[in-house]
Amino acid sequence: MIQLEVSCKQSHKHFLDFLLSLPTEGAQVIYLQLPAWRPGRYELQNYARYIQRMEVFSQTGQKLPLERLGRNRWKVEVGNADRILVRYNFYACQLDAGGCFLDHDLCYINWSNCVFYVEGRIYQPYQISLDLPEDYQISFPLTALGRNQFQAIDFYQLIDAPLVASPNLQHRTYKVENSSAVFHVWFYGNCLPNWQRLIADFQKFTREHIALFGQFPELEFHFQFLIAPWKFYHGVEHRRSTVLVLGPDAEFEEEDFYHELLEIASHELFHCWNGTRIRPVELTPYDLTRECLFPTGFVIEGITTFYGSYLLYCSGVWSLQRWIEEINAQLKRYANNFGRKYMSLVEASLDLWTDGYTAGIPHRKISIYNEGALAALLLHLWLLEVTQGKYSLHHLMQLLWKRFGNGLQGYSLQDYKQLVAELAGYSMNQYFEDYIEGTEELSQAIGKLAHWIGCKLEIVPAKHAWERRFGFTLTQSAHYLQVVHICPDSPADRAIAPGDKILSINDLVTQDLAEVAWLMDHAAQIKLVVNRNERLHQITLQADGKDYFSYPRLELLNSQMSIQTASGA
Repeated sequence: MIQLEVSCKQSHKHFLDFLLSLPTEGAQVIYLQLPAWRPGRYELQNYARYIQRMEVFSQTGQKLPLERLGRNRWKVEVGNADRILVRYNFYACQLDAGGCFLDHDLCYINWSNCVFYVEGRIYQPYQISLDLPEDYQISFPLTALGRNQFQAIDFYQLIDAPLVASPNLQHRTYKVENSSAVFHVWFYGNCLPNWQRLIADFQKFTREHIALFGQFPELEFHFQFLIAPWKFYHGVEHRRSTVLVLGPDAEFEEEDFYHELLEIASHELFHCWNGTRIRPVELTPYDLTRECLFPTGFVIEGITTFYGSYLLYCSGVWSLQRWIEEINAQLKRYANNFGRKYMSLVEASLDLWTDGYTAGIPHRKISIYNEGALAALLLHLWLLEVTQGKYSLHHLMQLLWKRFGNGLQGYSLQDYKQLVAELAGYSMNQYFEDYIEGTEELSQAIGKLAHWIGCKLEIVPAKHAWERRFGFTLTQSAHYLQVVHICPDSPADRAIAPGDKILSINDLVTQDLAEVAWLMDHAAQIKLVVNRNERLHQITLQADGKDYFSYPRLELLNSQMSIQTASGA
């Protein structure tokens, strides 16, 4: 048994203190490994940079030699010790859904950031002791052994059970008719949830998730909400819980904030099946020492993004119109990302490990969340079309759950293709070649099949003249207008660059957007003076008669129509 003691007595400094006690089992040398990444975030991390001090002792207090072998790996010369003690601290000042944070009234730990496992012994159990003040409530989805004492069956279970502890936690539970599981909802932060409304809505979408898969795979599940003072939107999935960081708290009672909260909660609950259990073969089991490239990120995140909102509609939490508006937001985001012309969903899945989740250079990459959700919608519609309503994406998820939901046997891209072909009755090669491995326009294909969700596709021109006629977008400051995005092959693309500061237009110095719109809507040619890297440039843009930054939008044909739901699949 590996014993782990955690203290938060240096909360004012944001330092957690750890004491890891582990048996040597007769070994002369032990290798300690800190994860190089964490499940749910497919990019390499550098957690070791948050460790300030680290020492190793025998059970008699003798200091043992400790040698660092790499970014995340250490060697300990054990000698004749039966048990060693690893004492270290960790700087916990990252308040997002995948980090650690410690201050005067919150202890929040994602164990993948800060706990070692012994190389070759990742399946050994851990016993965790928490040194917390008496008035702290604890949300920690592990087996409790007593007050502040918990046990994980192995390292994998430990890192899948984030801890949230505070004297200021708000807590409710609920159940649904089609499961015996208990669902916990926790809130930390400056917020006053409307519990009656929230629990009723959570029950509705939870019921619909379970109806889709036929069962809930755990006896309990924890929604751990951290409401931040600043604008934020981030969630991370775990087998029996999810951490969701949202902000700003000043907007907590606003309707849009509430619906964002519902959507991210629904998204992360869907991961309880898709992602944590239905996993790519390359992630089964997790190898936490290195990057693990896999081509099916669009299945993990794209399908989950689609269902996060769709099941809100199916359950009656959202209206049909609200769900269609969510699709429209995805379609507009897709249209404004010109990386879609150059990178496929398979490439984007692999590319997560290249430069993480950052925006990157212009027009290089796409999002497996955004484009993956639209690819999922297209597959849903395509299956309905080719089977005349007999099968849909619901049935594909049910097959994935039945054949790969045990978490032991991962699926490959070929397995996924085969399941789609099994439902469709033919290979569906065009779908995969064009929209998963290729870069054909998803919106046009969705438009051709949109009648299955009672819609038609329309193309909406860009609102602003500078977008529509010249192909660039702007932000406004007190002293200048700044170029943000540029449409490829537009007049702007031939002369200006993202980041350029526009100082004058046709010799007029103005930041009045109405005035800018008039100038650009009534001139075939405009002269700009821009500041680029603190040097002035005189630039002429010539309109070419084409429209830029137009975007697709679904319009309902009949707002009263009903769409197939998960429980009716």
